[in-house]
Amino acid sequence: MRCGLRTPLRVAVSWFIPKLLVILKKNYVFHIRDTYISVNVCRSAPFFIALLGERYGQHRQATAGPLPQSLSDLTPDTHWLDRSYLVAAESGHEWILNDDGPYCSVTELEIRKAIYRDKIPHCYFYLRDPDHIDDKFPELDPSERLEKLKMFHSESPSAAKRLQELKDNISDLGCPLRHFRTPEELGNLVLRDWTELIEKIYEKTTASVSKSE
Repeated sequence: MRCGLRTPLRVAVSWFIPKLLVILKKNYVFHIRDTYISVNVCRSAPFFIALLGERYGQHRQATAGPLPQSLSDLTPDTHWLDRSYLVAAESGHEWILNDDGPYCSVTELEIRKAIYRDKIPHCYFYLRDPDHIDDKFPELDPSERLEKLKMFHSESPSAAKRLQELKDNISDLGCPLRHFRTPEELGNLVLRDWTELIEKIYEKTTASVSKSE
């Protein structure tokens, strides 16, 4: 994207690629490659934005057992997520098979790559306030509203625990961490943070060009 700088800014946005791939998952090729695409998208981006809500995201259950050793070991009934992780591993991201990687959500793998492997210098995290559901669907009757709100609930207690651990780890690293309740609040936070960051980078770039001229 262009933001007044002399060169385009590349920004890796966690949630963007997985959401896009939901639309494409009827295509089998995309279906088994989404983990690879998600972790690969950060490769050339010096900026990273992650939005975290109440759901941990697509992940292998702890009860799933170890992954097959290679793609050649897969069977016709192998779960698509297992296939996806192996495709990513055999396409240059073998690190996702280390430690608890095979049981991480795709979102957590994106974040780990951005922070620990690529060491992206500008990582911003935006966490949605769980109480945002208090404002949702006030027009519905109570039973229908409760059913509708399930989409915002964590997938399971174990998923909720892993998500909280992920948020705690991000906080411990000292990365810019913001909290929002509404889309409007998120928009204001992103605009404020990135206007400030872009202005700083632009000032440094301008100063550097001036010295070289």
